[in-house]
Amino acid sequence: MERRRFLMGGVSLTAAALTTRAAASGAYLGPTNEAASGISSKALLALSKRTQETKSDALLVFHRGQKVFEYYSGRPKPIPLMSCTKSIASLAVGRAIADGNIKSLDQHVYDFFPEMKQGRKAEMTVRHVLSMTSGIQNEGVGDEVYRAPDYVRLAIAAELSSAPGAAFEYNNKAVNLLSGIIHAATTQPLDLYVRDQFFQPMEIESWNWDRDDAGNASAMADLQLYPEDFAKFGLLMINGGSWEGKHLVSEAWVKQSVAASQPFDPQYGLLWWRWPKKSVGVLSEARVAQLLGAGVNPEFAKALKNLAGRSFSSEFEWHRALGAIYPTWNKVSLFSPGLLDTYATDAPIWHHSNFDGYGAVGYLGQYLVILPELQLVAVRMISPFEGYDFNQNRFEDFATSIRALKPDAG
Repeated sequence: MERRRFLMGGVSLTAAALTTRAAASGAYLGPTNEAASGISSKALLALSKRTQETKSDALLVFHRGQKVFEYYSGRPKPIPLMSCTKSIASLAVGRAIADGNIKSLDQHVYDFFPEMKQGRKAEMTVRHVLSMTSGIQNEGVGDEVYRAPDYVRLAIAAELSSAPGAAFEYNNKAVNLLSGIIHAATTQPLDLYVRDQFFQPMEIESWNWDRDDAGNASAMADLQLYPEDFAKFGLLMINGGSWEGKHLVSEAWVKQSVAASQPFDPQYGLLWWRWPKKSVGVLSEARVAQLLGAGVNPEFAKALKNLAGRSFSSEFEWHRALGAIYPTWNKVSLFSPGLLDTYATDAPIWHHSNFDGYGAVGYLGQYLVILPELQLVAVRMISPFEGYDFNQNRFEDFATSIRALKPDAG
């Protein structure tokens, strides 16, 4: 594979350690130009180190639309986006609204599936599905979905655990309704609609999007793209939905997509995650008592007691502290069988402020990070492999590492 020197404003930043790692790993470190002024060379070296420590397959950084860093562990290849697919589905909805195929975010879901015009389901809107407030019963992971021959019918038939709009719950099953909505609204399956409206004008020629047995492209996951093509969606978003002078989706939709979408979790937009500048998580004695009273499993209870009374500056810091004393936290239920489950992330009470970025997040550690104030777009991708360790390979501090590239900004 061709290798080039890594340049910043025409001055070589390549250190012996960096080039040695690159040669040993098969990495390609791409060139940059004057547009990259102000990016920290120290932070770039740290980013390169973390990229390889976490066994990343690909990492790309763009500043002001220009590529300033590129790493591949081997030859570039398509990689599953996992749940980052959801953000692509959100763009499809925005385009369908702009074209008049979907009336608005507040159009009722029963307009597309008349059998849902019953009981509380009749209240459900497209907005509820996009904001994870549909109320559809949720298994929490994708196993239930992948067992079903028809992902859309599974969501239509599901009971509700809460009224639409009453609670936030990350829900793979519900998101697949969007595949059926796009098909009903535009007469095209989701994958072909995205192909025509986004892939073709963006010159994305190589892609794969798995379908269920009924022919529905999954809206929750299962799209595969080359990392550079995935990065194009970050450039599209940071340019207000414009690609080479043509609006593929409206600037108003971009802004609405990445604003807080519901009152329960300020970190979530319309199938896009929002990045805060500052986060503080407090695991108070009272919160620990509450969780213990809810029936957390004994191992996790010990970890909570050891961390009670502490504060954490990020979810990454919390998980590092938790993993040091409870390294299997991500692999077991935090609650005893039969009781409400939750994520370990939800144990502290979090306070977030100064949201200045947004992006897409997928299982294993797929990321698209967009920081408009810093004019940075970054993608990190990793393929499944034997021996993958969630705590070591997820690169959970990726957004923080990208923000550090412009330490003096803002």
